Amino acid sequence: MKRYLIGLLVLIYITLHCPKLRMVLPTKSQFDSITDELKAAGITDQRMQLAILGLIGTEGGYNLREESSYGKTSASRLRAIFGSRLRNLTDEQLDTLKQDDVKFFAQVYGGRYGNDTTVDGWRYRGRGFNQLTFKNLYRQYSLAAGVDLVSHPDKMNDPKIATKVLAAFIAEGLKQGIATGRMQRKFGTTDLSRLPDQKAFNRLICQINAGWGTDITAGIFTDKNQKLDDNVEKIAAKYLKG
Repeated sequence: MKRYLIGLLVLIYITLHCPKLRMVLPTKSQFDSITDELKAAGITDQRMQLAILGLIGTEGGYNLREESSYGKTSASRLRAIFGSRLRNLTDEQLDTLKQDDVKFFAQVYGGRYGNDTTVDGWRYRGRGFNQLTFKNLYRQYSLAAGVDLVSHPDKMNDPKIATKVLAAFIAEGLKQGIATGRMQRKFGTTDLSRLPDQKAFNRLICQINAGWGTDITAGIFTDKNQKLDDNVEKIAAKYLKG
């Protein structure tokens, strides 16, 4: 359950930081490197690969960007992003706090999911294609990454490592969806080969990314799903001709 709460936090972060979803296509080099890493991780179904590529493009793009300073972000915007974590601060206190990155991230990410020192919030801020956040997740996906991400969190800025972590995140989400029965309830099957079309794969990847407890049929997902479908279609047209 915790991993899906974290996934939801990541989704909220991405949504609030990228309110206008953009159509972004990978370069040929990015397409090849990401699909190669997905295959190496056991994700060999082309429809699943396309859905993952589409998700990356609509949410953050293929050029990795880590979560950075909020020093120039307005107090109202910060409250919209981080909610209750800033509830006890006045705007004046928040304007002072946001100028110190380490203290700010300790405030919003501290004391949760393995972050147990004053620098962990900053050290384990969002990175990678799926904005991996919190020490526990950096630890959990170190094996998939092939490197100790707790000791070397900046390795998440390496596209190969970021892709391996993303693949492991998707695989774990799929496993949990099957184990809890939610995939059966939402998609009518636990067998990927029985999903009817590319859009079904798109919805599956969106569901895994958002968390199985999230309703992806309404609200912000109306636009997100359409953008994802459009992006996947354009990626396929560009790189899978013939």
